[in-house]
Amino acid sequence: MIGQAINAICEIRTKKQAFSDNFQVSNPDGVEISIVGSLAGGTGSGTFLDVAFSAQRYLNTFAKITGVFILPRVFANLSPTTMVKSNAYGALKEIKYLWALTPSNTMEIDYGGFKVKAERPLFDTVFVIDAINK
Repeated sequence: MIGQAINAICEIRTKKQAFSDNFQVSNPDGVEISIVGSLAGGTGSGTFLDVAFSAQRYLNTFAKITGVFILPRVFANLSPTTMVKSNAYGALKEIKYLWALTPSNTMEIDYGGFKVKAERPLFDTVFVIDAINK
């Protein structure tokens, strides 16, 4: 589904439709993807890297991936919150580790049906949102 969505965005017909609908298209050669989720645990912290790796598989070098992630303090008054800090810490460590990917320092992920070779950081920009400075 990620590949289909990216391909649809890249089609000339889609760009012409965006211009005719008065949407601003920032870079005609690239795609901008925002991955939004929580790093506190559950689906967001469990899949954000897989979504980024899967998206990067279909992208060219003009593409940009931005991560926007919620930190655990946002969920302070909700239950269960026993592992949220550990989950977020682990996710942030993974982002930091993967930030060092280069053509000479690559990583390959085997998803069974396909492999992804990452040669650059997964994200061009990462924003983290906390409850302190609302």
